[in-house]
Amino acid sequence: MAKIIDTHFHIWDFDLRHTFTKTDGSFDWPDESLPKIHRNILAAEAEGELIKSGVEAAIFVQCLNRCEEEVRWVEKMAEKHKVVKGIVGGLDLTQEPEELRKQIRSIPLLLGVRHILDFEEEDWLTREEVQKGLQVVMEEGKVFDCLVRPPILKHVATIAAKFPNLRMIVDHISKPYISKGTTVGLSGWKEDMSKAAEHKNVFCKLSGMVTEVDPENHAVPWSAETFRPYVEHCLEVFGAERCMFGSDWPVCKLAGAEHGQVVQLMQEILEQRGEEEREMIWRKNAIKFYKIDL
Repeated sequence: MAKIIDTHFHIWDFDLRHTFTKTDGSFDWPDESLPKIHRNILAAEAEGELIKSGVEAAIFVQCLNRCEEEVRWVEKMAEKHKVVKGIVGGLDLTQEPEELRKQIRSIPLLLGVRHILDFEEEDWLTREEVQKGLQVVMEEGKVFDCLVRPPILKHVATIAAKFPNLRMIVDHISKPYISKGTTVGLSGWKEDMSKAAEHKNVFCKLSGMVTEVDPENHAVPWSAETFRPYVEHCLEVFGAERCMFGSDWPVCKLAGAEHGQVVQLMQEILEQRGEEEREMIWRKNAIKFYKIDL
């Protein structure tokens, strides 16, 4: 198998986090109720895990909202840990647009921006001050990673229509309700993903699925067949040319999956796809979409 681009991993240092300016509840996660990942998980450990799975390059995705300090920390880590080739940072989209522009331009490794919407009202993406920020992200040629759960997924198509040159990607296939069974899980989600996919500036990240099988206890077993209906729909509506792989390591550990197991799972799901399509999903799309400098 060719080398992999992992478009979605996290690291955190609780000791350092306590020195950052806390902006919202994103700073409290993961907490003691998640012992598998409630510890410092640093760049050296991440690099070891990713390289073991055949990862050539990886993108760190924010854990903290409105936190430039986290972005600067990861930027520094990337100097030593060369597998880190990009950052999707939690910059404040609602700040003065020119301040946001300055921030973006001052971080060479910044490939995109994300905001964890779990701490906002459902209409947050539609607000004028947020969309002013998205305008800047678009003008600066960066990606907007959309962490949208099913109730908010409908907004992706609206934003994509308003900002046709903004490269957008739906993280974790929008976290459908896999735990409730295929009928409920696909209902509504399927239609909203199809609407998002109608816009050619929207891509889909095949990531973050294993933690949705049993999000409360992570005790229900899963296999490739658990996720196949969801991935097949994404591939049908977006096409292989607009889908890419992300591990969501180390969050995947909650479901008992190490990085290599998430890679193996995706290999099984994609086994019926042709070599060209697999190459796009594992590597080529990510390089082109995020503009990764290898």
